[in-house]
Amino acid sequence: MNHYLARMHGPVAGAAMTIKAGMLKAGDVLDIILMTGGRLAGNVVATSSETAEIETSEGKLSLRPWRWGEQAVARFPGDNLTWVVAEVTPTLQAA
Repeated sequence: MNHYLARMHGPVAGAAMTIKAGMLKAGDVLDIILMTGGRLAGNVVATSSETAEIETSEGKLSLRPWRWGEQAVARFPGDNLTWVVAEVTPTLQAA
């Protein structure tokens, strides 16, 4: 298990996310800095070269690789992984 910093605008579909890492694997922990202010903790559930799934308090983020021309990204110095949130599955709250 590794711990990485990440940046994103917010946990919404279409938002770009940059992660200061060379490679992600299940079990890794993310400290996500929201560009709108605040932080969000994330746990990597699954990853491949084409997808990643991250559990957060806001729900499960399904990611796909970032493509040139999409939302601007705020990169970290050194190695970076850049993804786009394809879908957010909200966390169900117990009644």
